[in-house]
Parts: sequence; C-alpha cells; structure tokens
Amino acid sequence: MTPEDLATARHAGQFRKGTNPTPYVTHCAEVAATVARHGGEAEAVSAAWLHDTVEDTETTLVEIDRLFGNAVAALVGEVTDDPSLSKEEQRRAQIATAPHKSAGAALIKAADQMSNLHSLVSSPPEWSQEKRLAYITKARAVVAGLSIPAALRAEFDVAALDAETFVPR
Repeated sequence: MTPEDLATARHAGQFRKGTNPTPYVTHCAEVAATVARHGGEAEAVSAAWLHDTVEDTETTLVEIDRLFGNAVAALVGEVTDDPSLSKEEQRRAQIATAPHKSAGAALIKAADQMSNLHSLVSSPPEWSQEKRLAYITKARAVVAGLSIPAALRAEFDVAALDAETFVPR
C-alpha cells in the first residue's frame, strides 16, 4: 500500500466544501504534487498525501508509522492540529508553531494553505466575505512564519492575491 492508496481509501466519500465539490483526495494530490515540485524528499511527499488523514479519518499516527515509517508519521504529526483545541486556538497554534516546523513540514503546511486558497477561487464555499478574508489572513500569517523556498513563497503569494481579489458569484 502506498500513501496515495491509503489517502484515497480513507478519504473515500469525502468532498471538498464549495460550489463545485471535488473528491477530497484531489486536495491531497495537489499538496503532494506541490511538495514534490518544490524539492520535498520522499518522506515529505508521502506525508503530504496523508496530511489530513489523522484529523479527518480514523487513521492514527501509530498506523502511519507502522505502514510508512517514523519519518512520515512524524511529519504528519507535525502538521496535524490538536483536536483538543478550539478552531480559534488551532489557528493561533498554526501561526505560533510555523517558524519551528521542520523543512518537510513547512513545505506541506505551505502547500496545504495554498491548495485551500485555490479552492476558495475554484469552488468557493458559502462563506461571508469577512470569513473568507479572515481565512486568507490566517493563511498568510502561517506561511509568513515558514522557512520555505522562495519559489513556493512566490507561488503562495499569487494564490493569496487571487483569493483576495476573487469575487464569488
């Protein structure tokens, strides 16, 4: 079994929010492709496929460790929000911990935020303008703290600007 296989199986039946719901695994694929394109090592690409499985499915870090090794499990753990925190506390923790992420986790986190911004444009959820802008502001704050390649930062900045200037119908 590959990380892609596990992500596909565990996210089966899940769809991205928005006006054009797509299978959730397409988000995982986009994050993994971005990590690979920006020099992520094999473990980071594997973890990118699995980055939401612990938060959104019954998958555990112990299972990921058993199937794919400690390095992949550690990266997934590093980008997984603490479920005991409120959504607002999770957002604050994402911003506060960004400067301390490992290189692989920083790539995954930036790619995840960028993919989410792409979704705000390609399939906007029914959010108020205030909520949309708050999400973009949070994403910018998280990525600002990450140590990532300049090319990924530039790509993220374009996605953030596109999301900020997009006018949902």
